Amino acid sequence: MDRAGRIGSLLDGLPGYTGYRRKEDRRDADRVVRDRIAAELEARATRVDRIASDYASRREMGPIEALGSLTQELRLLATRVKTASYGYGGLFGNRDINDAVLAQLRGFDDALLEGVAVLDGPIEAIERATIETVTDAAVHARSVVLQLSDQFSARSEVIETAEVSSILPAIPAVAGTIDEIEPVKPHPAYDTHDRDAIEILGDQYIVDARIEIKGPNAFRLYRVKSNPNRWLLTPLDPGQTFALLEEGITFETEEKPVRASGSVIGGGGNQSDLPVSYVRTQVDGNEALRLDWSGEVQSFVGSIVHPDDIVNYGSTLNQA
Repeated sequence: MDRAGRIGSLLDGLPGYTGYRRKEDRRDADRVVRDRIAAELEARATRVDRIASDYASRREMGPIEALGSLTQELRLLATRVKTASYGYGGLFGNRDINDAVLAQLRGFDDALLEGVAVLDGPIEAIERATIETVTDAAVHARSVVLQLSDQFSARSEVIETAEVSSILPAIPAVAGTIDEIEPVKPHPAYDTHDRDAIEILGDQYIVDARIEIKGPNAFRLYRVKSNPNRWLLTPLDPGQTFALLEEGITFETEEKPVRASGSVIGGGGNQSDLPVSYVRTQVDGNEALRLDWSGEVQSFVGSIVHPDDIVNYGSTLNQA
């Protein structure tokens, strides 16, 4: 679809948006667009703030400054967008407005709305980054926010002057910066599925359920045995700890929980994007994990496993 087509579908889908052609509708249209942009920016600031809090809770302070700077720029831009005040001249005056001006204003609105969504890529790069690369990921994401800020400044100029700006509407270019963040290459066990045959320390199991925890230091749990439930913990980052855990063993810890989202996949169905907090620690040389699903708690303790001692033989579903 061409850009003109995208403009119509994106802006016209906003509740209460009527466009700028009728001058009595212009302030309402401006407010609807700015409220949405500001809300989306604030949501992403909250997401980055949560990542920073998780690093702080683990006392990994290196990335905090860069993440804080990104959050600050997101909230600063959200405030600018939401509180911008325009007089009664320019776009909101009584004179007729050139069609080229109206078209460019819609172009800026579209670029800003799409640009906020484009921010999800750099933020995901932060989430999947390691402690060594997360600062660079945050710096790259901040550069995208600054591009959006320049676009909003140009948009404001069009509204205030009712003249075409020399700055053209443009969605921030982020593909190159995302590619610069070294992607995490997880251990093959991280990509295990229901009914896969898996070997751990020479013992063979069939996976029948999965728990996936998203966010910084993401990991998955695969249930490999029932009664009692035993789970294989596999981190996204292969440099972190793998473990074979038994469910139902409680432990004491003063570690601060990390907030995240999680999914549960099993024979009873799938539940996705559930709020969860977790604590990962070590107790008497064993790996310990507690998941709190808004009051429903699962607790696990077990032995650390070297990733070389884990082999996934693939699905058993197609075997005769």
